[in-house]
Amino acid sequence: MTLNEVLTEVNELKPNVYDDEMKIRWISILEGKIVDEIFKTHVLKDKIEFIGYTIADLEKELLVPDTYADVYKYYVFAMMDAANQEAARYASSMALFNATYKDFASFYNRNHRPIGYQISLF
Repeated sequence: MTLNEVLTEVNELKPNVYDDEMKIRWISILEGKIVDEIFKTHVLKDKIEFIGYTIADLEKELLVPDTYADVYKYYVFAMMDAANQEAARYASSMALFNATYKDFASFYNRNHRPIGYQISLF
C-alpha cells in the first residue's frame, strides 16, 4: 500500500480538517515505531533506516504489507481523535490500532528470525 492510498482511504472514511502533511507526519511516526520496535529486533538481510516521509513520497510503498495495512488507518484516526480531544473516539481508535499492530507484530515475529544472543557455556 502506498502513502497516497492510505491518505485517500482515511479522507474517504473519516472526513477531517487535517492536511495531508500532518497525516504524513503521523504515519512517519508510526513507521519509525514499527522499524524500531519490530524490524530492528530481527535479523535483516538489509539494514532498514527510516527517516520519515514528505508530501513528495506519496507513491512510496509503506513498510507494512497490505494484509495488515489497516494499522495506518487506525493510527491516523486515533491521532485525529486525540487532536480533536474526543476521548471516547480516541479510545476506540486506539483499541483498533493496538489490535492491528499486535496482529502485524505477531505475524512478523512468526516469519522472521529474531536477533539472538550468543551464550558461552564454557
